Amino acid sequence: MLTKSNYPRLLLLGLAVGAPLSQQVHAAGFQLNEHSTSGLGRAFAGEAAFGDNAAAIGRNPALGTQFDSIHVAGGVTHINPEVDAEGSVEYAVAPGVPFDADRTDFSPEAWVPNAYFVQPINDRWSWGLSLNSHFGLSTHFGDQYNASDLADEAEIITYNINPSVAYELSDSVSLGLGVSLVKAEATFGTSLPYSMKGAQVLKLEGDDTTFGWNAGITWQPSDALRVGFAYRSEVDLTLEGDSTSDLVPTYDQGGSLDLTLPAGAELSAIYQLTPAWTLSASAQWTEWSVFEELEVNFDNGMDQHLKDENFNNNMRYSVGATYDINPQWTARFGIAYDESAVSAEYRSLSIPDTDRVWYSAGFTYNVDQHLSVDVAATFIDGEEVDVTETSSLGSVFTGTTHGDAKIFGVSVNYTF
Repeated sequence: MLTKSNYPRLLLLGLAVGAPLSQQVHAAGFQLNEHSTSGLGRAFAGEAAFGDNAAAIGRNPALGTQFDSIHVAGGVTHINPEVDAEGSVEYAVAPGVPFDADRTDFSPEAWVPNAYFVQPINDRWSWGLSLNSHFGLSTHFGDQYNASDLADEAEIITYNINPSVAYELSDSVSLGLGVSLVKAEATFGTSLPYSMKGAQVLKLEGDDTTFGWNAGITWQPSDALRVGFAYRSEVDLTLEGDSTSDLVPTYDQGGSLDLTLPAGAELSAIYQLTPAWTLSASAQWTEWSVFEELEVNFDNGMDQHLKDENFNNNMRYSVGATYDINPQWTARFGIAYDESAVSAEYRSLSIPDTDRVWYSAGFTYNVDQHLSVDVAATFIDGEEVDVTETSSLGSVFTGTTHGDAKIFGVSVNYTF
């Protein structure tokens, strides 16, 4: 029976969130789905409806009503992407003369922490706090890359502090609402190709802090079935900082870059097929069409267009199963298909987005009635795609990019 959580309990590991985040091979655009280890084990199928631990409120705040005592959670996810580019580049000053532009493993690995707290207020109200990250990107091609005017350095780090409340409207319907404090730090840089001495053309480092919101609803029409819907708003950032250049003195000044983190929605369902087996599924939509271009606005009023992005809205579909082996052990399995947010025309070396398939598995070990540990792993198989990109200096890269990723997560769960 799907009732208020009798699943693994959560232990708070820490409140520090945000890290240099790995390249977007693990999710479309530069989105992060890695909010919980139990969710990772089922490829995040059913996340807006599952209430198996406190990390559930990170996806749908309405799930806070599933807990009848204080629950805390903390964990960390290790993301190891393997992103490669194969191809050549031709310069405007030497057309028809190709230079090697291969680069292997140009996206660094990363550790992404998370923490959650849920406390009932009374029979109908509860509140919670989520500390995690929803977006991140890091690519670095090095100072000896022959196509560094196309792709040199790009990094986006986000931190999300998200208090929320949940209300049990009836025995079958719960509502949730949260407010997000989002801090973002970013670095974007381009340089001359290594064969042209590799001088820095432009580098901008900036940050901003702003607010967003999220909401959700759960509906449980029977003891066996629960449906959840969650929505997270877009977040508008103006990343302000300093710009530097080895070549253009007027670039050495303050500047800013506008960046919109997209809205997203998820519809999920879980169904308890037998006392031991629970099936789950999700459809997730992200409004990536808001990510149109990158342009630096300098303090003196001058603007410098970096590149067109022209992302598309995308969908992610997942199915999973959870099996209670015995009172101590629970196993999870899942598979997901994640659509690319970038059309073939706008693929780039710095964000070489592709369609990808997730293969996930994990387990929970219940140490006692209060303490448990979640472990999960995922392999993401990214499609190899063709890329043709032209820089503002007239350099043309022609080749392919391919990205896989290995993800490993662990969480500790506790209830008081």
